[in-house]
Amino acid sequence: MNYCPECGSELMEIFNICPYCGFSLSQFSKKIEKNIENKADVLSQKNKKIQELEAKINKLEKKSQSLGFGAAESWPFFIVFFFIAGFFLIFFFIMFFILRH
Repeated sequence: MNYCPECGSELMEIFNICPYCGFSLSQFSKKIEKNIENKADVLSQKNKKIQELEAKINKLEKKSQSLGFGAAESWPFFIVFFFIAGFFLIFFFIMFFILRH
């Protein structure tokens, strides 16, 4: 069963006009079809844009990996670097207070 979008009455599927309020169901269905087509066009445009952005992301990822950035192998380097830098920072901080007193 269908319902009239104007008055909410329950209608049989064969009706083109609501017998209760006179609302034209055929024009309403045409508007819905146009709305669906418009949304489909917008969706296809958005999908194209997404594909373009994914292609750009892939290019940038390949470029960054060729330069050595962002690769999983570069993380140990940063961990060791910050560990050593932290060690020297603590060492100099302690030495500063020992030599100061």
